Amino acid sequence: ECDSIAVGIGTVLADDPLLTARLGEARQPVRVVFDSSARLPLDCRLLATLDEAPLTVVHGPEAAPQRLEALLAAGAETILAAGATPGERIAAALAELGRRGLTSVLLEGGATLAAAFAAAGQIDEARVFVAPLLLGGPAPDVPVAALQGGPTEAESVGEDTLIRTRFKEW
Repeated sequence: ECDSIAVGIGTVLADDPLLTARLGEARQPVRVVFDSSARLPLDCRLLATLDEAPLTVVHGPEAAPQRLEALLAAGAETILAAGATPGERIAAALAELGRRGLTSVLLEGGATLAAAFAAAGQIDEARVFVAPLLLGGPAPDVPVAALQGGPTEAESVGEDTLIRTRFKEW
């Protein structure tokens, strides 16, 4: 359904995800990691599964050239996201993804990346799953961005509820 699926480096370091579609013969999205310093581990599952789906690493100007060379040698593509603010860097990365033919991004990253996209005004729809399970613990130190959506739809998906809200149309 989407051309690409994106996470931040924090999600990769915490979970070592695959970010592949696992439903039958589904088309595999381009996997995108927002990683300003190019810290992506060379032994991560994203690089080990390049035969299943491509990987693009979005980095900032502070990324060490030798780290970028190692990622390229491993088979990843890279995008330099320049800009003075996080919003400008996100906009630059999305513009380059668009030039590469990727026109839809499923943002599956954690709270830090989601808040950065929200603050940059780059979220058009949210799909949030709510499970009948409560989790607790210390709240992470994450920037918060609030968005006011349009009409909200909800539907049952198994035991969970999917809530969908549009924020803007392109």
